[in-house]
Amino acid sequence: MPSYCFFIKIIIYLTLMKKFKKIIFSDWLIGIVIMLALLAAYLLQWGPLQAIEYKTYDFRARMLQEEQKSPVVIVAIDDSSIEQIGRWPWPRKYIAGLIDILNSYGARVIGVDIFYTEPV
Repeated sequence: MPSYCFFIKIIIYLTLMKKFKKIIFSDWLIGIVIMLALLAAYLLQWGPLQAIEYKTYDFRARMLQEEQKSPVVIVAIDDSSIEQIGRWPWPRKYIAGLIDILNSYGARVIGVDIFYTEPV
């Protein structure tokens, strides 16, 4: 009698495993179909998916941007500079010296907006 119980348990186990495999396979299949549909919608630039992309773009851009590590510094020629160095136009060696100083401080970009009216 105990051997029959063992066979019944095996039959029940195999039956349940077949049903379980069907459930897993169908869930996987549904997941793959949804994934492929979303991929196709993305590649074909489907309208509603693009609308979601546009609405979330600003948020994602703010979250992904790096914090600015170095501030922007503006070096201006003002009245006190003119009093110390003298009237305009300054010799170009002063401007070159200023650029060298900025470069020694590690400036990555140096823009010079000076209109030179006299030849070198």
